[in-house]
Amino acid sequence: MNVENDNIANFLNDVYITKSARFCAERRLRRKQLLANITISVLSAYIICVGAAPLYELTTQLTLSYYQFTSFVLSIFLLVISLLEIGENRLHLANKLHENGIEVNDIYKKALLYGNSNEIDKMRESYHQEIRSCPYNHEKIDYFEVKKSQKNLSRSARFLFLLRYSVQWALYYGLYWMLIVIPPIIFFLNL
Repeated sequence: MNVENDNIANFLNDVYITKSARFCAERRLRRKQLLANITISVLSAYIICVGAAPLYELTTQLTLSYYQFTSFVLSIFLLVISLLEIGENRLHLANKLHENGIEVNDIYKKALLYGNSNEIDKMRESYHQEIRSCPYNHEKIDYFEVKKSQKNLSRSARFLFLLRYSVQWALYYGLYWMLIVIPPIIFFLNL
């Protein structure tokens, strides 16, 4: 009987993690789409400001070639980010993962109601079918986001998942934040 209960508990945990990770993935994709749009807009604004700065003679220490070079570098970053974003269809992917998360959540709620292993076996099949029906999957960052919040894990395990999540976050969003924050810092340090 303990083996059966362990199997049910493991199944419930798997379904919980999957449905939660799908919802995390949906939020992450929407945030990244917004951040990408903001980054492109901010870089465009930086290019305009750098191009206009010599016209208003804001500083006398910097040469015109410095402004031109800065504008050139920012334009390259804008081009790179724009090209990276062209092929992405994050909102479509986010919608698909959200729909799949809702379906997996329904299975999870039904599984919580049934303690019967025969019913759980049917739901396990439904779960696997639902997972196969979605051509997309969540990423490691989504899994780590779910795991770092689970209360049934030890503090040290949650901390490790938080650390892994932080590394994934830096890799996933870092370029965008760097392109928003670093150019004005470098530019104004050289004024």
